[in-house]
Amino acid sequence: MDLTGLNTRKEPIRYKMDVLKHGQIGGNCKFNESKLKEEADHVSPLQSWAPEMLQFTQLSSPPLTSNKCDVIIDQPTYIMKIDATVNMYHHFCDFFNLYASQHVNASHPDVFSTDVHIMIWESYTYASAFADTFKAFTRHPVWDLKTFTGLTVCFKNLVLPLLPRMIYR
Repeated sequence: MDLTGLNTRKEPIRYKMDVLKHGQIGGNCKFNESKLKEEADHVSPLQSWAPEMLQFTQLSSPPLTSNKCDVIIDQPTYIMKIDATVNMYHHFCDFFNLYASQHVNASHPDVFSTDVHIMIWESYTYASAFADTFKAFTRHPVWDLKTFTGLTVCFKNLVLPLLPRMIYR
């Protein structure tokens, strides 16, 4: 994930759909771009990951071994788009979605370990009366986009969890 372009942004990032440009997110995988475009019919900041995933590119070599990473994150990482952190109902929907995502994904043997990272998909420093709830999910500090601004970050296990205003079909 190439976050070098965030250096030049003047405005803070929250509920933005232009955080990544084409090629700034990718992986060494077999990628069905036409299927993604077919499924990405609903583009919204809190209702889908489409704004980010439509920028995905298939890489010809693993970025972890091709010196493309400024930072490599070994632990599973959840990138969260969160709703209103001042509202108990809305913010606990975020926590419920994170918990449900652990069950739905289960891509790591220690899926319920607290040795995972959580990054909030905005540049505001996270603050909430409910912040201690994150301790049920991680023993690490909660990151935001500022944590990696100006860097290319490679995640060994990245999860884009269920979203706060997700539309279910």
